[in-house]
Amino acid sequence: MDPEPLNLTGSLFVMLYLAVLACAWTAGLVLAAPAAVMLALLVLDALRRREFPLRGPVLRRDGSPVAYWFSIAWFGACAGAMALIALWCAWVVLAAGG
Repeated sequence: MDPEPLNLTGSLFVMLYLAVLACAWTAGLVLAAPAAVMLALLVLDALRRREFPLRGPVLRRDGSPVAYWFSIAWFGACAGAMALIALWCAWVVLAAGG
């Protein structure tokens, strides 16, 4: 068996794998950054208006403070995690290009 097609196939596989990785990091950046911004705006708006919108009833700070502050903390942590994911993806994409 001629080893030349195997080398070509292996190098094409490595190039395809690197292309998929580059697209995955770019897709992660494109998806995580807007999600982080939207979650942060939701938390800031909930702090400003003193009520947290949910799918069902609205959580008011005066009516149910524990649930309100838990939702603020949870969505704030999710916004922070999304921002870290976006920064990490941006760092990987920029480091690969540089």
